Amino acid sequence: MRSNHTVRIKSAGRYASGLLITKKHVTDTFVPSVASISERATFILTADHFLRSCSKVIYVRGENFTATATTSLSVFGTDLGLIKLDGKAPTMPLPLFADKPLRVGMKTTTYGFGGLPSATVAKEIRGRVISAIPHGVSRNRITRVHHGALIFNSPEKAVKGDSGGPVLVNGRVAGIQSMISDPGGFNTGVATAASLIQHMPALAQAIELLEHS
Repeated sequence: MRSNHTVRIKSAGRYASGLLITKKHVTDTFVPSVASISERATFILTADHFLRSCSKVIYVRGENFTATATTSLSVFGTDLGLIKLDGKAPTMPLPLFADKPLRVGMKTTTYGFGGLPSATVAKEIRGRVISAIPHGVSRNRITRVHHGALIFNSPEKAVKGDSGGPVLVNGRVAGIQSMISDPGGFNTGVATAASLIQHMPALAQAIELLEHS
């Protein structure tokens, strides 16, 4: 699948990555044979820790469009946040959510703009889940993940700016990139992702609230 489902988001001098989604991502019945839908996205799923320091306007840049957003909401319980676009993205294939959590041994592809602040096409980072974790916390104790996974990425490593990018398993979105492990400034290649399936009710509620905001 092409990476145009992943966009670069920027606000207050900082940038991150995000996944274009629609309400159908949380309302439609899971169909094993269908891994994506072709729709005009209304929302962006990203890492909540990016939203905490945003200004009023979030600037969105994709492979073939630009947009703005002025409304966002935290998804209760983990490092997931939702942004409502001021309008809609162009029609494009969007990967659907996985019906399973991230598990040990799963091969992953993370899409993100880390190290690419001016790019319009997200990079692909290959990895493998090495551990499922009930909780994860950043060094400053502010960013917290509930129901997540540790992913070892190689040879490309996740870096700052990849936060909010989707983590795909077999073409479906199983998680969102949250944190990296870089003790003393050394990137170990291990990243923490927030798993999605356990937070679907909270995500559906957030979409409902944003839809009527």
